[in-house]
Amino acid sequence: MKDYFTDLSIQKEHVQEKESNLVNSATSIPLTADAAIVAGTVDITKECIRCFTEYAKCKEHEITERKRISAMLRAVQYQIDAQKEVYLRELEKNYEDRNRLYDMAEKTQQKALELGDKEMLQLCYNFILNVYTKPYGNNRQIPLLLGGSCPQL
Repeated sequence: MKDYFTDLSIQKEHVQEKESNLVNSATSIPLTADAAIVAGTVDITKECIRCFTEYAKCKEHEITERKRISAMLRAVQYQIDAQKEVYLRELEKNYEDRNRLYDMAEKTQQKALELGDKEMLQLCYNFILNVYTKPYGNNRQIPLLLGGSCPQL
């Protein structure tokens, strides 16, 4: 930043010499010490206003960006919560289905033991193995909803 107040006395003498040498014309404006001070003040004021305007723009942009990021995070959080609820309901439903199937197989197994039917007993064991070794029916789609990948079984 230019210091307009240093060597003011030298500037005054220099300005007075220039004024005496200048011919009054429409394009030339004589520069006095007071005019230099006013011009310097105007320049400083313009620069301050420009700096404050740039600062206000940056601050407003930052506030807007923070609000946008916060809204995006809330939206992602709501989406994850909703998908979690769907996943938990599916998981609970599958456990209920498996439990029901296991109870049916156990009752059939007891009946086969009472009757001494080895073939029926073998079918019950195979059924139980099939129910517990196969993946959940609808749960293959759940990891895809959550953005993950489904392992190959």
